Amino acid sequence: MRALIGFFSRLGFLALLGLGAFWVVDTYAPDRHVPWKPIDLTEPPGAATPIQVRRLQDDRAACIQALREAGVEAVPAEDFTEGEFCAVRNAVIIKGGLTPLSPSNLEMSCPLAAAYVLWDRQVLQPAAREIMGSEVDRVTSFGTYSCRRLYGKEDERPSEHAFANALDVGAIRLKDGREISVKDGWLKVGPEADFLRRLRDGGCEVFGTVLSPDYNEAHHDHLHMDMGQWDFCPLGPATPKEPATPDAKTDKGSGRADKAPLTKTSV
Repeated sequence: MRALIGFFSRLGFLALLGLGAFWVVDTYAPDRHVPWKPIDLTEPPGAATPIQVRRLQDDRAACIQALREAGVEAVPAEDFTEGEFCAVRNAVIIKGGLTPLSPSNLEMSCPLAAAYVLWDRQVLQPAAREIMGSEVDRVTSFGTYSCRRLYGKEDERPSEHAFANALDVGAIRLKDGREISVKDGWLKVGPEADFLRRLRDGGCEVFGTVLSPDYNEAHHDHLHMDMGQWDFCPLGPATPKEPATPDAKTDKGSGRADKAPLTKTSV
């Protein structure tokens, strides 16, 4: 009986200790480090940011509220399905409040939209000012939604593009008129390559997967950034090197906004 009383006493002590630790974290830790707190897109990424971002996937109302509180105008995108596995659910379309994407009016899953806001404000614009001496005017993308499997192969799993959960960035246009493309700038030795690598490396802090020309030839002309279930950010070589000659050119898909065919064959 004494042993049983001792067991429950220790159990109660541990429970009180746990509750105390919870109270301290909940009260004093910055929200970006606390998984159960709502995301604040005006703050730099924290330890809990990936969890907070992914939690928006099934709560579009919370997603739009978080975007609006960060000064970003967003509207719900239409839910739709296409083919055997492609589906867009609880997505949004960003209308203003941050660096524009071209083409515009792209469907983006809520986690992708939130990650883009963090990348724009915490990585893209600061890197442009620091390295290029100019702010960014717009981001040229190859789109977000494309109904296909990885690399366009029938035996691969569905791409995150099949769920509007991935963004491919091809070029950055600065406000001073310069345009820096991944295809032409990645291999240059100098500020353009440094800038693009900063975008890739910083992207790993807010997106789940970030792939660049260092990863494979399929990404020789863009940065792929998605919010899928995998966290994968290979940084590759530290310095530029000559790439292998592409075996064939691939067509670049755009977003559904311009109704162009989407045939790009990267991830």
